[in-house]
Amino acid sequence: MRKNKFGAIACSDDHGNMFDSMGERDRYADLKLRERGKLISKLILKPKKVILIPKSGTKPEIAWQLDYSYVDEEAGLFCFEDYKPRPMARYEHLLIRLWRHYGPAPLRISGRKGTRFTLLKTIQGGSL
Repeated sequence: MRKNKFGAIACSDDHGNMFDSMGERDRYADLKLRERGKLISKLILKPKKVILIPKSGTKPEIAWQLDYSYVDEEAGLFCFEDYKPRPMARYEHLLIRLWRHYGPAPLRISGRKGTRFTLLKTIQGGSL
């Protein structure tokens, strides 16, 4: 398996699902536990790409492949999540600004603090 530009090593879980990093794999396992505990439901790994700006005559299409989507049963809402083990790259800040205007649902950015996963920020989507 090859390393990505941030030094993460791609890996898989016991079910053959592929992940870009071990942290992303571990977060998926954590979300699966939450799904079994009925805190979330309808967990999807690597949901379809979210189109932030549709392709038109002059604009290129901008799409984002996020890590997970699920329904948060406590908050009662559908949301997307992207795992970030490091500070965000410049292009990711642009995607977040676009998400504020065109995102179809809230986007949660998760990371790790010590051995625990935490939500670093939530970006509300636009009202399209």
